[in-house]
Amino acid sequence: MHVRALETWSYLPDGRRRKPEKVVDPSWPSIESAIRRLDGREYPILFLWASDDPARHMVDEFSERLEVLGGASFYWLAGTFGGYFQRRLLGPTAGSEEVELYGRRIEMGFGAPARNVTADTELVLRAARYYVEHGEFDPSASWEQGRLV
Repeated sequence: MHVRALETWSYLPDGRRRKPEKVVDPSWPSIESAIRRLDGREYPILFLWASDDPARHMVDEFSERLEVLGGASFYWLAGTFGGYFQRRLLGPTAGSEEVELYGRRIEMGFGAPARNVTADTELVLRAARYYVEHGEFDPSASWEQGRLV
């Protein structure tokens, strides 16, 4: 399995972040469960890290990961691997209007253009599983070219 660590961020009702939950060498069922638990409120952020070294768990252009943000109704996925920095999944909508994935009380909020958002949980799971098993972008999904590192 390519993924060496699963990290989820959760929040209290007032927006304070709890200590991140990390699972080293997670199984696919635990990853799937964590993705399905994303709700855009209490559990809005998930990282699948290619390294189990905490020093390599930085949200920057050097740390290989797949990010899944949002949940419940809307998901945003981005991969920093294969020479890309946050190459984003293209959702079924081509719009540029902002879709809120979680509100301002959590990490100052996060929204993304509609073209990078999907409500298709099965697509999210398929893309995540492909990354878990192959360490690459799921070729059956559409991805922006992203920014090369």
